[in-house]
Amino acid sequence: MAVLGLASPGLTKSLWASTAVALAGIALSATWWLQLKSYRDLNRAKFEVINKIEEQLPIKLFSDEWATLKRDPVQSWRTRYAELGVSERRVPFVFMAVHVLLFVGRLVG
Repeated sequence: MAVLGLASPGLTKSLWASTAVALAGIALSATWWLQLKSYRDLNRAKFEVINKIEEQLPIKLFSDEWATLKRDPVQSWRTRYAELGVSERRVPFVFMAVHVLLFVGRLVG
């Protein structure tokens, strides 16, 4: 998006340049989303292992913490605990949509 704003006026009117910038932004957004998915998968696997280990221990710190978060409402503007992954997964799609809209706007305008 910044490239479209910083580029010279002649370059930004070029369909080729607009296409390249839009595709680069969409690819970056998709890669970002895939990286977030990879971290979620890694975390899920780590906590499966931790939960199995906790079965052998007298105290279950991670399992109890998660159960408490899911059971008790958070005392704030929201009613329950929201995982970070829920909000962070939307950000790449917002950027992807902006790049698509900028490209469409360049085609129409």
